[in-house]
Amino acid sequence: MDTKEHEFKVTENNQVIEKEIENKRIEGKLIIYKKDKDTKKPIEGVTFQVLNEAKEVIATITTDKDGIARQGELLKGKYYFKEIEAPEEYIMNTKEFSFEIKKDMQTEEVTVFNEHKKLPVTGGFIGTNTLIVIIVSVVVIAGYVVVKLVLNRKNEGHDNN
Repeated sequence: MDTKEHEFKVTENNQVIEKEIENKRIEGKLIIYKKDKDTKKPIEGVTFQVLNEAKEVIATITTDKDGIARQGELLKGKYYFKEIEAPEEYIMNTKEFSFEIKKDMQTEEVTVFNEHKKLPVTGGFIGTNTLIVIIVSVVVIAGYVVVKLVLNRKNEGHDNN
């Protein structure tokens, strides 16, 4: 709303004075900082959709080398944004974020974290299942050898009598 006073002068009866006054719409912007959850380093190449209150896509923005995505010229109102694409080594953040532009020149700044995909732990050189098979095999073989030795000694003892 234009709050300035505008002066005019009426010089004759029934005079019509016209003056054009422009109201500027409230406008703000969104800044998203995208970071690695563990290292806190910026993540480049993450794409977001910016949605209006009716959840219609109004813009698609992507983080730069500093992990920052920007959207300006957002008129007063409620908005959402969501991640739609992340680099392959990251787990995509599927949360939908909301924000509202209430006053002119407002900047909504949001930091969003992504978790790095972790490689599965394989247990080193020998896996757990392989180790179990080896242990069971050794125990069975040792048991077989002990039984054979005991039976051979018994048979040798019977041959001497």
